[in-house]
Amino acid sequence: MNKKFLILIFFVINCAVESAPFPQITMEKLLDQDWTAFGALHTYGMKLAFMKNRTFTEELVGEGCLGYSGTFSFNNNELILIGEKESPCGPDGFIAKRVCKLVSQSADPFYFESLICDGGTYYGSGLKPAGSMIKIQDVDAVIIEPRTAIARANIKIREKPSLSSKSYNCRLESEEFVPFFPKGRELALHARTLKKEKVNGKEAYWYFVRPDLDGYVSCSVDTNYTSLVWIFGGSVD
Repeated sequence: MNKKFLILIFFVINCAVESAPFPQITMEKLLDQDWTAFGALHTYGMKLAFMKNRTFTEELVGEGCLGYSGTFSFNNNELILIGEKESPCGPDGFIAKRVCKLVSQSADPFYFESLICDGGTYYGSGLKPAGSMIKIQDVDAVIIEPRTAIARANIKIREKPSLSSKSYNCRLESEEFVPFFPKGRELALHARTLKKEKVNGKEAYWYFVRPDLDGYVSCSVDTNYTSLVWIFGGSVD
């Protein structure tokens, strides 16, 4: 094949990739998903909900009162949010107008796209299926079908899948901080390491999990509260 022709093909393909459009925002996509600022692994935070009559609400899921409501429209491939009504709690969180775009990238490794709005990022569509290879911080992992497990003893929960990683202190309902995750409590498992590891004679994967603790009864490394941690699979049922 002519070298000039090959160069032309490469140029056309390269230009097509660089000018690839944003994913299409459709009514069906908006209605079919819960759009949250913290993704599927969290149980609290801001949530956008869209209705068929082209109205929307944004509210805080969890303890507290924050948000507003309004109408939305489409302008080419942009989503326009027009705030019309404050939350019953007052003006906190009210935004008069926002422009949103669906983009083919995500700061959350469990999604391949995100909704970027003036003043915030939301996750809803684009949740990666089980079996997808992802990187959580700098750790290679694979998404699994979500399931719950029970801590069979007081266990260490960690910032990374390693015995040398920082472990988390957990605050109990009594306000006491303890250096472990309590026996008998549930964890939701969402991803695992690629390889098993042997710890104290048991071979298992490390799992990326969400404890059954919310933003007010949580665990922390130093002063950074989190609801997403790593646990060794040999410690749960």
